[in-house]
Amino acid sequence: MSASHDEILEYQEKLPSFQSAYECSLNNFKHYYVLTRIYPNDPQYKEKYNDAKKHLAQLANTLFLMNNEVQKRVDVVEAEAGLVDTSVKKRDEKHNVLLDKHKVAYSGVNGSIQMASDFQTLYTNQYVTNISFIIGILLSFGATYVVFRKPSVPQ
Repeated sequence: MSASHDEILEYQEKLPSFQSAYECSLNNFKHYYVLTRIYPNDPQYKEKYNDAKKHLAQLANTLFLMNNEVQKRVDVVEAEAGLVDTSVKKRDEKHNVLLDKHKVAYSGVNGSIQMASDFQTLYTNQYVTNISFIIGILLSFGATYVVFRKPSVPQ
């Protein structure tokens, strides 16, 4: 129920016509007010004065009603803007929560990649250490065999 563009244009067209009608009626009112004060017994001036007064009252009434209608439309627009603002805030909160979850997941992926790389390095180092131990053990067995292969006491 928000104000359409046509309604806005309608109000913009009405206001200048009200202003000119008000100025014209006010001038008539002033003119006949003065004449009625100068000639209080003349019924023609009294009638014109009362007509001008009624016309000013009608214009004021119409302007008041239009002002009331515009204020109602402004209230409706403010209410809709409040709803939109609330909706935007909720969406921002959801967006921030999802963004935080994305950061955690993405850092988790990077953390997993880093952890896999670290464990690969540790595995490689342990593998080299184990091969070195096996070579050391084989060399120890070989040296022991060479030393103890021949009897040390001649026969």
